[in-house]
Amino acid sequence: RNDPPGPAVSGVTQELSRLADLPPGSLTSLCPINDLQLKELEVVDAVSRAKRLEAALREFTSPNSPRFTYQYLRLEQRSQVLDELDRLRFITSDQSLSLLPEYQQRINVRYRGLGDSW
Repeated sequence: RNDPPGPAVSGVTQELSRLADLPPGSLTSLCPINDLQLKELEVVDAVSRAKRLEAALREFTSPNSPRFTYQYLRLEQRSQVLDELDRLRFITSDQSLSLLPEYQQRINVRYRGLGDSW
């Protein structure tokens, strides 16, 4: 347990140190399709989509826009409205209404448990 690291660990440590000293951007990432030979359709689609998103992200300038705060606020408000809409749709759904008898039963049990103190 207290033995010094073996030659393999020392070699890995030296290599990691060398890689850490490289200038930013000098390392290229592995391509799962070409470098790792992953040919499944889902992987190919995911890698393709990730590359498109990465390219689009480089061109993304909205955070530098003077209207960014206003636009973000509008997006947040829209998200809150959509969340409320989802909640209301669930409340009026058959799934929610199917839980109503169980809810009523629990309320009745609680009232009976309170007795005359209510």
